[in-house]
Amino acid sequence: MQIIYAVDLEVVGDLPALGRHELLLEHVADWLSGGSTREVLASELLNANATTLPPRREANRKLVHRDASWEVIGIPSAQSLRLSVAQDLERDVQLTTRVTVATIGEDTSLRIELSREHQGGYLSPVRDTPIFQPGILREVVMDDRLQLQIGSQKIDGKYLPIRTSSDVAVLVDVLAASHRLPIVLIHLRSPESWEVARVLSKKLIGLARVITLNFATSNQVFAHVPRAKVPFGGATLVWSDLTSPGLSFTEEEIVALGPEGVRARLMGRLAAISGLARGLDKGWRAAQARLQNEARVEAEAKVQAAIDSENLGAENTALREQVSASQSEAHLWQGLAEEAEAKGAEAEALASRAEDAERSAEYWREQYESIRQGATAEEDIDPWDRIPRLIAKTDPAPAFRALEDAAQGRIVFTEAAERSWKNISYPDPDDMAEKVRRLAMAAVELYGDNPGQIGHLDDWFMERHGLKVAMSDQVISRSPKLREFQFEDVTYSQIPHVKVRDGVKPNEVGRIHFDFDKENQRLVVNHVALKLHSR
Repeated sequence: MQIIYAVDLEVVGDLPALGRHELLLEHVADWLSGGSTREVLASELLNANATTLPPRREANRKLVHRDASWEVIGIPSAQSLRLSVAQDLERDVQLTTRVTVATIGEDTSLRIELSREHQGGYLSPVRDTPIFQPGILREVVMDDRLQLQIGSQKIDGKYLPIRTSSDVAVLVDVLAASHRLPIVLIHLRSPESWEVARVLSKKLIGLARVITLNFATSNQVFAHVPRAKVPFGGATLVWSDLTSPGLSFTEEEIVALGPEGVRARLMGRLAAISGLARGLDKGWRAAQARLQNEARVEAEAKVQAAIDSENLGAENTALREQVSASQSEAHLWQGLAEEAEAKGAEAEALASRAEDAERSAEYWREQYESIRQGATAEEDIDPWDRIPRLIAKTDPAPAFRALEDAAQGRIVFTEAAERSWKNISYPDPDDMAEKVRRLAMAAVELYGDNPGQIGHLDDWFMERHGLKVAMSDQVISRSPKLREFQFEDVTYSQIPHVKVRDGVKPNEVGRIHFDFDKENQRLVVNHVALKLHSR
């Protein structure tokens, strides 16, 4: 049996260990029952059992037959459930999902693994198995009553944004730590890159941490850690060992592959490594060891009691029990040793294949570099020159995301701003695009280190960026519907606006409505379209 995916998590929280254990059993029962007519109760998981689950239709519409079985250890010092769900992949190839919940003393852990077994007994190539994160992991992560961690690293299924130089300093320290999880760095530049960040953070839980960068922070990270170079608008996987070559995706590859394509490629690399690094089921083994130790101690106590009572028959029985307990303990440790040896042999074989692959990759890297010599270096790219055009009555998200990136997060566009542009056919989109661009550049300067002398804000916008900004509007001020808008659970004013065009027909009067977010040091834009009212 080959382990092709493994995640080991510590489960902490305010609940006592037994409470955490029971809650995890409820999640296991819900997951086991999901998508089928056979309801498995958490109480059923307290005793060893086996059951054939009703067929379940997978995402590819294929009907899958599943067999579930579970083992249980329940003693005062250790409780553990090891559940296995087996299903046929193809001829003579079986996929098993195994979930282990273990509480040893006050420590609770959750292990989820996928393994593949070829049962035919003949030599024949087996096709690669597409690997997907088991659904139970996401269910547990979403439970606010439980907190998951790997070592000191919090596991929450979210991506972490790096927006400032101080954020970069923290990230550089994290990258230098070899005990951390692999990290996927994503340069947020387009709607596609945003979606990749969302998908990877939810579907690579426990395998990699997803971190997002803007153009400036991406370059700062690269300056400190050359291995962490992220293609413009792309993504890079940085291994825990910084000397290992990562896996990068260009902006074009992200668009071509889509979020699921990027996930599949990363999952293939990460899952294989996780199967090697986390090959042993430590929670179950620890519970077994506690059980064997208790049996041995109990047998020794019986022997001593028989000796003290000078009962020869009882002494012989107790000695046989002691021998049996010792043999069971010896078998446990022998099994561990054999399993570790097998994992070592598998690791050596994979390491040899990895060396061959690395030599091949190095060759093709050299060929690629020779082809691209003379091309513009990414460090020379000006993000302001890479803003997609605003086209009337189309989705402005690509342009808005690129402006947010170029402005280092000093400007943000709401969904309402996107809808406002998409819903109209503005007569001069290039002029609007130029005004939005100037507003984004003004935001960078306004919240930067040297905004210059600021008197009246409307004068500052005109003198430094050629923008006609109005800080008041009587009609909007009197309208509760127009006066305010919500963004990220905060109420903002919609009164400040850029006058894009005036003295023209009503259907040509352009406006950009925004507010000042002093706390987050940014402008929040809520409307990019025509005038909000007819007066």
